[in-house]
Amino acid sequence: MSCKILVFAGTTEGREVVFRLLEKNIQVKVSVASEYGKLDLENLGEFGLLKNINDVLVGKLDQFEIYNLLKTGEFRAVVDATHPYATKISENIFYACQKSSVPCFRVERKSPFSCDLLTSWSREFNNLRELCNFLAYNQEPCYSIGNIFVSTGSKEIDLFSIIPNYKERIFARVLPSVESIEKCRAAGLLSHHIIAMQGPFSAQLNAALFREYDIKILVTKESGSAGGFFEKLEAAKACNVISLLVKKPLEQNTESHSVDEVVELISNL
Repeated sequence: MSCKILVFAGTTEGREVVFRLLEKNIQVKVSVASEYGKLDLENLGEFGLLKNINDVLVGKLDQFEIYNLLKTGEFRAVVDATHPYATKISENIFYACQKSSVPCFRVERKSPFSCDLLTSWSREFNNLRELCNFLAYNQEPCYSIGNIFVSTGSKEIDLFSIIPNYKERIFARVLPSVESIEKCRAAGLLSHHIIAMQGPFSAQLNAALFREYDIKILVTKESGSAGGFFEKLEAAKACNVISLLVKKPLEQNTESHSVDEVVELISNL
């Protein structure tokens, strides 16, 4: 009989789900996209909860690989706690679960915020490509001149190359992993414009970085409190920095739940 829960993690919520399921003595296997994601689970080992290295799968899985995992009968449910902007993996998880008739629970990251944290020059965009096009072709001085602080990760960092003088203007804060730094270098970013740090970051630290690098524009995602979103907006407002935001994608395919709800639903399976 299947007994394990397969958790696709890589977020704060993902680690919390794993921790709380293990506390309830529910067997878990965790899937993360990279070795860096695996390192984030080390604290669970310190608690003596995640005992077996085989409980962690490392690497990006496509729809068919996820389906092959599920059809073994090893898992009684799946938790999708991937990043809200990682829409492709969520689609793969959903369709693999549908095909294999394994229940899937999506963890929602809420990201409401107050307009008081934005300035009249701030804008929202549907995706990062749209935002980069705006910066590339908008001639207003407040957008076409000045340093840009990018906090949207390294995955699509190459999109910023269409911005005139991007090598001089872009300062990217990314995870301190080899993969992230290599993507920035491949996109043409200057070494001293790559800020390799892992959050969470306080508003005070964000503000210090904005002042240190003379930042005029912040590029970020509406990633909610777990992603340090509000601290970035607070710092931007304090430093008179324009905030350009990538909207959170609409939840597709499946109903979303809070961490508490997911843990309760799985406990009652």
